[in-house]
Amino acid sequence: MPSLALGAASARAISDRVEAARALHASGRTQEALELLSGPGDFSQDVYTLRGDLQLQLGQLHEALGSYSTVIAFERHNVYALRHLAVCLCRLERWELAAETFRKLLAHDTYSDPAHIGLGDSLLHLKKPEEALACFEACWSESARQGGCTPITGPHAGGGTPL
Repeated sequence: MPSLALGAASARAISDRVEAARALHASGRTQEALELLSGPGDFSQDVYTLRGDLQLQLGQLHEALGSYSTVIAFERHNVYALRHLAVCLCRLERWELAAETFRKLLAHDTYSDPAHIGLGDSLLHLKKPEEALACFEACWSESARQGGCTPITGPHAGGGTPL
């Protein structure tokens, strides 16, 4: 039983660190929040995901790439981490890997307009305009069947402003 108690204590300590980091971030102290999560500790998907988010916000693209990759290594179907990994890859202009990541996202959600647009954008950078056009048309066709496009927000849309 002692190992069960230690596991629960460790999980609680991780949860406390994540909550404290979120509070620091909410108060505008993003760098301090990141430092809190950068210390040694057990692996936690929440820690690495939040760490990646903070690193991405601070423009630490390579570090964010590592954090999201760590999450995906433990949970390969984590759509949130895949989406943010794709954003990092685009910002780093690693178009081939970005396209591959957007394809993985589309395997989980074939109706994801941001993933279609991201894949199309990556393919344009790879000088594959016909394939890119098919991505953009798929976005339009699928959205039209659902009753219209929804605004895109997030890093590709310029800080949360709908496109």
